[in-house]
Amino acid sequence: SYRIGDQVSINMTSSDLDLNESYKLSWTYDNATYERYWTAASNSSIERWNFTANNSGYFYMNVTLSSWHDSWILYAPVSNTYAYVSIYRKSMSLPVTITTDRSNYTEGDTINVNVSVSNLTLNTAYSMKVSSQGVVYYRNWTAYQNSSSEQFNFTATMPSWAGSSYSQWIWVDITTTNSSTPSYYTSVSVSASNSTTTPVPWVQANTSSTSYTNGSTVRAWIGSYNLTNGTNYSLEWDLAKDHMAVFTSVDSGWFNWTAYGSYSGESLNWTGLGVGWYCLDVELYQIHSNGSSSWPPATATSCFSVTDSNNTTVSDPVPWVQANTSSTSYTNDSTVWAWVDSHNLTIGTNYSLEWELGDGITTGDFGWFNWTAGANSEYIGLNWSGLMSGYYCFEVSLYRIDNNSPMPYWFDSDWSCF
Repeated sequence: SYRIGDQVSINMTSSDLDLNESYKLSWTYDNATYERYWTAASNSSIERWNFTANNSGYFYMNVTLSSWHDSWILYAPVSNTYAYVSIYRKSMSLPVTITTDRSNYTEGDTINVNVSVSNLTLNTAYSMKVSSQGVVYYRNWTAYQNSSSEQFNFTATMPSWAGSSYSQWIWVDITTTNSSTPSYYTSVSVSASNSTTTPVPWVQANTSSTSYTNGSTVRAWIGSYNLTNGTNYSLEWDLAKDHMAVFTSVDSGWFNWTAYGSYSGESLNWTGLGVGWYCLDVELYQIHSNGSSSWPPATATSCFSVTDSNNTTVSDPVPWVQANTSSTSYTNDSTVWAWVDSHNLTIGTNYSLEWELGDGITTGDFGWFNWTAGANSEYIGLNWSGLMSGYYCFEVSLYRIDNNSPMPYWFDSDWSCF
């Protein structure tokens, strides 16, 4: 990863070239295309591309190697690969004060928030993002004085997994075109409107396969668990298609119902999906009596590919990863046991598994595990003792390591919270 103003250096290596053959290397980055032409004097070639990071974001870089075909077709592609480049804004520090009208609230109350910032640079454009429990506000302005004050309202919300009280956090981020502050935050105490503790709902999404042809029907089902009788729930789902690492929604919807048991199942199906990579994302909310919804929601994802029915090439299944913990609730004197399962691996391929344990504010533990697959699946176990009281999420990401690429290939991510 880089920050705006950094020099970015990318090496693109072409191998197994034919001597005296004409080649073209083309690559796209930030909506621009670059090319290099040459005649191979050796069996490999390295193109070193250097540039200054001017824009922040997560950029997809697509690289294609082509060889000379004839005067009609010109160059024909022979190989393709890709990489990702993360560029962040420069870090800046500003005096920020966050105040609320009081420190203790009951679920459903309105939290009045005031955010004051000073030491602003005159005639500079600023953007302020203020968020709490999934509700986000933005303020954009140009500074004509060196201080500013903004007001926001949030609803005091109790997550479904919380007990009789909960610390609700309010986050503030301020950015300019090229710079950003660290996150500023404060918290208030929220008490439940009643003291009844409900089980933690969770949701699971599945499809009948991980690979389909474009003439077949994709069947999916969604299971909601640990529901409470008489409680209102909302299930939102979205099917999105990947294009150059950007997912675009192709279908979406929701189900609202009152639970009459601890489980509810829904089914979906699609026919005629185009060739590509798709992911079904679902979110389960509990709806409170005042109309507010629990946050964070329970979430699940299931992905699959659609290939051309005339394509006789058999593709390797897409690797995926699953994070699990032995329970969703622990006491602070117990041991948390976690395990990670990686599936659909290709034997002989190098992989990397990165994991992180955090509470949304700080990272409590992190690490990685690199290995060469000797089987189509891999299991690792982890455990922690002495964790403080709080809500934690264990996140994992699975990558493939390619010695010919400066960056690993991301396959899948998953998380488990407790």
